[in-house]
Amino acid sequence: MTSLKMVVFKNESAFTLVEVVAATFILAVTLTALIALYQESLGLSAGAGNVARATAFAQAKIEELRGKNFADLKNAIGQSAPEKSPDGVYTREVTIIQETPDKKLLRIRVLVRWQDDLGEQKVSLTTLLADTGNGG
Repeated sequence: MTSLKMVVFKNESAFTLVEVVAATFILAVTLTALIALYQESLGLSAGAGNVARATAFAQAKIEELRGKNFADLKNAIGQSAPEKSPDGVYTREVTIIQETPDKKLLRIRVLVRWQDDLGEQKVSLTTLLADTGNGG
């Protein structure tokens, strides 16, 4: 009959099962936290993109109004008609307010609203336009 001999390795370094399980657990917890951070950063990035597009939509309207005749802007004081963006995501409202009694200074406020996962969001840009007397 063959006898089994037990081989004992002395001074050999190796990981025990407990150490391997502990390292796997630490790795799993770390990866779970990193995945959660990644998902959060994706959400924040999408939100920042929405704000940037809404700001550009508002700025485009301000630039359009700056190119108009000042008399036309004075006639539009108090009037506001919401406009949709070409993609239908954003709604833009323009408010023109008289700043001085002689109507030589107007405050133009452009408010852009949209819906996202967090509810209604908005961006508002305001500028002042003065009548320079040259009609434009």
